[in-house]
Amino acid sequence: MVKLTRAQIRPRVKGVDVTVKSAAGFARSFAPTWNMVMGHKRGTLTDAQYTAQYTKILDSVSVEAWRWLYAQAVNGEVTLLCFCRDGGFCHTYLIMAYAVKKYPKAFGKE
Repeated sequence: MVKLTRAQIRPRVKGVDVTVKSAAGFARSFAPTWNMVMGHKRGTLTDAQYTAQYTKILDSVSVEAWRWLYAQAVNGEVTLLCFCRDGGFCHTYLIMAYAVKKYPKAFGKE
């Protein structure tokens, strides 16, 4: 079982970048859209609206991308990286909750 965590993108922090700005390859599958990010920053998109839109993105992530994410584990853990500060509203928390719910044997809580 793989544990998903999150961290803010900083020098020397290792993990999987899942941002719209700089994610690449399969990681790009987990990125929100620029409209979502900017709408949330500007206050024109609520947490609930963002979550609803982002859930649709997660629903469309391929099984191959989820397998790829699982394969990125180091010592049983994958750290999702974003520019958001720890503890605030962030799509990385949505990824973690979604993964545990959809793939409990792979990403379930220990």
